[in-house]
Amino acid sequence: MKIIEQEKEDGFMALYIQDLDDLWYLQNIITSGDLVRMTTLRRVEKKEDMTRSKETQRKPVTLTIVVEIIHFQEFSSNLKVLGKIVEGDEGIIGEHHSFQLGLEDTVYIKKDSWSDQQRKMLTEATEGLYKVKYHIICLDDEEAVISVLRNYGIQVVARIRSGKSGKDYSSSGKGDHYFQEIYETLISKSVTGKFLLILGQGFTRESLAEYLKARQKSLDVKIVTFPTNRSDEAAIYEFLASKDSESIFSSMRLAEEQKLLEIFLKNLKGNELAVYGKEMVEKAIESGAIETLLLSEDAFKTDEGRRILEKMKSSGSNVHVFSSHSDPGNVVKSFGGYCGILRYKLPDQDFQNA
Repeated sequence: MKIIEQEKEDGFMALYIQDLDDLWYLQNIITSGDLVRMTTLRRVEKKEDMTRSKETQRKPVTLTIVVEIIHFQEFSSNLKVLGKIVEGDEGIIGEHHSFQLGLEDTVYIKKDSWSDQQRKMLTEATEGLYKVKYHIICLDDEEAVISVLRNYGIQVVARIRSGKSGKDYSSSGKGDHYFQEIYETLISKSVTGKFLLILGQGFTRESLAEYLKARQKSLDVKIVTFPTNRSDEAAIYEFLASKDSESIFSSMRLAEEQKLLEIFLKNLKGNELAVYGKEMVEKAIESGAIETLLLSEDAFKTDEGRRILEKMKSSGSNVHVFSSHSDPGNVVKSFGGYCGILRYKLPDQDFQNA
């Protein structure tokens, strides 16, 4: 995401959308009550046209809406922002309109105030703090799953079946056809000049790596393989939890979520340097015990979540908002959306599960 214009006298900031991760960031930056302005296509009908059967054309118009609803469909290429029109052509003020924000769109946003976490997310998105993208193949001898590891979760882009059947699989040449289809899919998905990780068990994983490396000149991608017990998308989270992932995924937001979750769960089971639930987290904040707050995306968007973040401002603690589209984010959500890694144990922490 690029900042085209900083906040001017009218208070609007112009942002240019470059990839799907930007849409996830905008989902959490834009909140109800914000003003959003875009040039969009809208069908404007005159009263005398209502009785006619002919279709009216959509025309480009610049509108400003007061945001009511924001919806990002997982791994879609659009972010829907719905609200009431406050600026635009006469006759449509007060009507509802939805913007479909997508790649290469420019959107203007005006907020009454920016929270620290919204500013942090804007910095992440615009300064490329987590911009490296990784393609991953998880496979066995029956199916290959090609995914993109994004900042907010795993996007499956293709599933390829090997067509394996019986003992004659290798001799029939279907194995080569399987690898050829994987290779052609990678080319069609523009997986070039990037990092490709191959996960799975044993022979098939290494055979595919050899097959692709023989075609590396046209593929132009760095290929690395690692063994995992799983061969589906869950293999990615298995690898993220391993020490081997640190040197590769250290710049990924999702990897950071996985590591923070591991610390929280370890502390919860072992030394009790962890709390969860809104009530216990608030007590820990008030006592200054919170070292890092793990906040679900859903909790972050609530008034209660914003109130708790305001309490955190002077504590010197870290905050990480977990995507609702990732496995670590779903675990944080299962703990009530509020998890805290502590500097020291709270005196009344024995009542955590009471």
